Amino acid sequence: MLNFLYNLLNYFANFLVAAFFVLLGGIAILLPWSITMRTELVSLILENSIAISLIGFVVLLVGIAMLISLWMSTKKRYYYLRVSNKLVAVDEALIQTYVEAYWRQLFPVEEVPSRLVLKRNKIKIVANLPYKAPEERKLFLEKVQADLQDIFRRILGYSQDFSLAISFQPKKDVA
Repeated sequence: MLNFLYNLLNYFANFLVAAFFVLLGGIAILLPWSITMRTELVSLILENSIAISLIGFVVLLVGIAMLISLWMSTKKRYYYLRVSNKLVAVDEALIQTYVEAYWRQLFPVEEVPSRLVLKRNKIKIVANLPYKAPEERKLFLEKVQADLQDIFRRILGYSQDFSLAISFQPKKDVA
């Protein structure tokens, strides 16, 4: 739910900033060429101070929303696990680093796109691996599952099951 609200806030702030700059740019382009527009702008400022204050308030709110969005996007995410009756916080980036190192060990010449998802104290890894023959995949996936389980248990103290969502890239034709 918090992620949905964050995304909604982020999209809304981006839309408002874009609309603000488009409007400001259009006015700035037209203002030097139109005496009527200049006169109307000056009279708007002089006669409608409440409207100007409301515009300022909206711009202030957008700025605050952008600062909150920036703060939330740079905030570290931690995974909390119990190790001998103590709660330990592990940075999500650390777990991602171990997973990426494992992929580099398996596929040193190819990049493996992968994503780590931590939700409700469960680890889920989504990866798109290089091509493997269909008959080799089952045994290979069992090895990957066992290796990652060993890494998580040894390094992080995580002994629960985790989800592994793997897809394989199609075979590359050699021309």
